Amino acid sequence: MPIELRELVAQLTPTNTVLIFGAGASMPSGAPSVTNLIREISGEFDIEPDGLSLAEITAVAEMKRNRHDLITLLRRLFKGLKAKGSLLNLPRHEWKSIYTTNYDELVEDAYRRAKKPLQVFASDFDFKIQSDPIATKYFKIHGTISKDSVDGAVFNMILTQMDYDATADYREALYTRLRADMNPGSQVVVIGQSLNDTHLRDLAETVIATNQKIGAGGRIFFLLYEQNDNRALLYEQRGLRVAFGSLDTFMAEMDAKAPATATAYHDTGSPLDTFQSLRPLTLDVNDEVDTGRPNASGIFNGWPARYPDIAGGLTFDRSSVDDVVKFIDEGGAIACLLGASGVGKTTAARQAMLRLKGRGYFAWEHKSDFPLHSDQWIQVGKRLAASDKKGVLFVDDAHNHVSDP
Repeated sequence: MPIELRELVAQLTPTNTVLIFGAGASMPSGAPSVTNLIREISGEFDIEPDGLSLAEITAVAEMKRNRHDLITLLRRLFKGLKAKGSLLNLPRHEWKSIYTTNYDELVEDAYRRAKKPLQVFASDFDFKIQSDPIATKYFKIHGTISKDSVDGAVFNMILTQMDYDATADYREALYTRLRADMNPGSQVVVIGQSLNDTHLRDLAETVIATNQKIGAGGRIFFLLYEQNDNRALLYEQRGLRVAFGSLDTFMAEMDAKAPATATAYHDTGSPLDTFQSLRPLTLDVNDEVDTGRPNASGIFNGWPARYPDIAGGLTFDRSSVDDVVKFIDEGGAIACLLGASGVGKTTAARQAMLRLKGRGYFAWEHKSDFPLHSDQWIQVGKRLAASDKKGVLFVDDAHNHVSDP
């Protein structure tokens, strides 16, 4: 049976823990999914996807046109991404090492903003560079979005089957390092969207095979966002433990377990630099607008508009927004929007948040799946007042959080 996330976290010591990230770790920060990448490539290069994998459709695109156009499209899809939420707390813990199947540079961004050393391995040439003994080691199994032969580099992002064939030495070096990281006493946590992700599933099989060779036994955990009890059962029969959850829930549990004295951030001007445990539980409106892309499909399907949708002009102004903004701007503490389900309260509140952000407020939205830590938000408010700054927090379905600590 799958285990609870809290039980998984209780068995981890960061300095002995190897993290392996699939697409599920990057998507909350705006990175495209494999499905989205295939759809975009299909449209740009006029290729019928017809069940093609990412490796297959990129190979067809390169043959139909050229690699430069393919890489240009991919970079456009990854452009402007910034680490958000729980990823920003990743440097707070001293991980043994981190591996990823993703092309994005979100982990690099998180460590850079934290001013924590990170040594990145994206090709076999990086193994020839002298190792930084204090840096966290970050291994990018498929390369990185900013480096490819189209720029004059001597290696490619690993997209097509030919790329895979040409980088066998690099992958062998990675798996040799992974075997070394999985020595006795270590734990491996694989974090992804689901095991339908072929890249993640292939890597999982490599981890299992390595585990069996070195006789590590019982120290590999899968944390998957999409729940599939049957597939979980199959992996548990092979000696693995499976839990369901997201990177946000995982980091929230890790942060709660971390020593109170652990620090990773220098002051960047954001009040949440001091209250880092709020990051996995909170949307920063500024980050949402900066890195998100408008998409009307969710609105047409009945979902509230997201901040990028509103900023992109896909909504009409609600009449209550002016009243809320005026009330808050004149010193009001709590504005409450009441109404029947489906009339647009969440969209109206987000419109007000964007207006207030434009007036110089720090603006945040609490993620409704998590408890609301009101005591910490009160401290954020006091810190803002002491520095003569203003902030606003949106709590959707606030009645669900009345009994929260």
